[in-house]
Formats: sequence, C-alpha cells, structure tokens
Amino acid sequence: MENAELELRRIRVILLLIGIVVLFGSCAISNIETRQESWNNHSHENADGVLPSSAALKNNHFAVVKDDQVHVYRFDEKEGELTLVTTKYIDEWDEEEYDDGLDDEE
Repeated sequence: MENAELELRRIRVILLLIGIVVLFGSCAISNIETRQESWNNHSHENADGVLPSSAALKNNHFAVVKDDQVHVYRFDEKEGELTLVTTKYIDEWDEEEYDDGLDDEE
C-alpha cells in the first residue's frame, strides 16, 4: 500500500512539472509568434517614396525599383560581376526603348 501511495505521489509531481513546462513553453511560443507577426506587419508598411521590388529583364539584366528610381543592373556570368547599367526616375522610364536596346547587345 505504501508503494502505491509513493508511486501516485511521484506521478502527481511529474504531472505538475509537465504542466508547468507546457504552460511556460506555450507562452514563450506565442510571444515569438506575436513578435514575428508584428515585425512582418511593420516590414510591409508603405513608406513615402519607398517601393522596393525587382524584375527580370532580357540578357542577364534586371531592374530594381527603389525610392521612385529604376536601377538597371547587368550580371556577367563569366566574370561573376554585377554592374549598374543605368538609373532613371520611374516617370522617365520607357520599357520599350530599353528592351530594344537589350536586343541589340548580343
């Protein structure tokens, strides 16, 4: 009888410890998720004049839009270098004019 009481007491202590670990563990996980959600919400806010994005163009060229400007870069696969080709404001950007120029570069 004493062994059964001792075993039940140990089971009760172990269950109490497991409950405490689960309680604090779940609180810690929810705090991490909350911080990550708040960081994601702030990172997607629209700031004035900041529109970070990029688009692939022809012949190893790509454009990056930042602060109302279009930066066109060219990646040279042989040398592994990235060079800035041109920078223009979005209002001045003419895709057809630039795309025609890319076709002639080959």
